[in-house]
Amino acid sequence: MAIGQSADWGDLLDGTNVQLRGNGTAMANPTTYQTNEPDIFVGGDIYHGAKFAIDAIADGKEGMVSINRFVHPGQSLTIGRDLREFIELDRSDIRIESYDNAGRQAPGLAPGKAAETFRDLRLPLTEEQVKAEANRCLRSRSRRRRTGA
Repeated sequence: MAIGQSADWGDLLDGTNVQLRGNGTAMANPTTYQTNEPDIFVGGDIYHGAKFAIDAIADGKEGMVSINRFVHPGQSLTIGRDLREFIELDRSDIRIESYDNAGRQAPGLAPGKAAETFRDLRLPLTEEQVKAEANRCLRSRSRRRRTGA
């Protein structure tokens, strides 16, 4: 039973192998929600502490799958489940080849102050700037087409 945001187990776990964390939540397998006591499953706030209601609902669904498999002999609690095993990539040896780090072409500015004339003082791109900008965009687009991005 949870009162406020802390667990009040009372005598419920006496004589069981269920281990509790310092904050009073139960320790369990993160995939199956099974505690050290094989027939006790936990989820929601009693497992991970106060979170969103949707997290407790998701835990309930996964716990239901585990309990259903547990009561049917011969079923695995983990086959076909998200084992939540994340392997962080080593980014120290990543090389990005042929990445275009060319900046965009900047237009020139006409003489004067915009505050005095209330006109846009930016000039159109020169022919060379237009070619460079088009080349940059087309290279990027053809690379995306090749990689499927």
